Amino acid sequence: MLTGHRIRLLVISVSVILMMTSCGDLHSSTRRGGISIEVLNSRRYSFSSPISVTGLDGNIWVANATNNTITEFSARTYRLIALFPKSATKITDPSSISAFNGIVWIAGTNIIEGLVGKTGKLARMITEPGSVLENPSAIAASTDGVWVASSVSNDVLWFSPHTGKLIRRLSEAQYHWNHPDSLAVQSDQVWVADQYSLSVFSARTGRFIMRIAGRQYHFDHPRSISSYGSNIWVANTFGDTIDEVRSKDGALLLNLHAPRYGFSGPRGIVATRESVWVANSRGDSVTEIFAGHPTQAIVVRSTYFQSPTAVFAVGTTLFVTNLVSNSMAVLRIQ
Repeated sequence: MLTGHRIRLLVISVSVILMMTSCGDLHSSTRRGGISIEVLNSRRYSFSSPISVTGLDGNIWVANATNNTITEFSARTYRLIALFPKSATKITDPSSISAFNGIVWIAGTNIIEGLVGKTGKLARMITEPGSVLENPSAIAASTDGVWVASSVSNDVLWFSPHTGKLIRRLSEAQYHWNHPDSLAVQSDQVWVADQYSLSVFSARTGRFIMRIAGRQYHFDHPRSISSYGSNIWVANTFGDTIDEVRSKDGALLLNLHAPRYGFSGPRGIVATRESVWVANSRGDSVTEIFAGHPTQAIVVRSTYFQSPTAVFAVGTTLFVTNLVSNSMAVLRIQ
């Protein structure tokens, strides 16, 4: 049980770097420096099944699925800034959170809310009748829209970020979704991951661009995708693999397999310039893949990981939500 507001654990050279040789063998060596882990718990931050995390203007925002709240705190000092809902918000069952252009977008049951990052004031509220937004699985935003995926209704909904009006319902019949679970925006494209494929469409027009599928990709219920540069990274939660896909043509660049990378139920993924971070929900661990040398990785295991679910990176600091322990682990690379 976590008893304090924050618990600090210093890990020095205990993680193992996995280096694949040209023959496919693995060699281990220690990493210089270390990783410090600090845990933020529910007593102060009101975490309750923290399922999604994002960042905006130096602050971290967390969606808590079971107590209908959003937690905001400083990424640098961890100071609690706000706990929503406030009087203006009506979010229920928040399942996904995303930030863009000063607005934090939250998807909940039958409602989407946009909060002004600097003030926390309600900027936009989107509601739809019926079951269209009953079980949103992912949300993403850009200049051209706010997109919400629903694995239950098999739809992706495209809303105006300015008016909140529904622009288009991208249906299964048109786009051949198979229970879309994750979204990512890259430049003027929206990427959708469903159970066994990736689909891409134009963020400006909704025009279908391509569908990526096949045994070589090993797509298996990817619950999270992340874009950085010109590539897309896919966490295959059921298959215990990670794919790197080239965005311009959908070519498979890498398929990384467990157990050499420690993947076990990879649920969250975030790509940065230096690293790709993966939260292993079944393995209670986090894997760091070096972006420039993807055959090298560090697997960080700690008792402070309990079903790690979502990840967000700010520089060399990683924020990891723990679904079971209702906490957040903060990793600082030294």
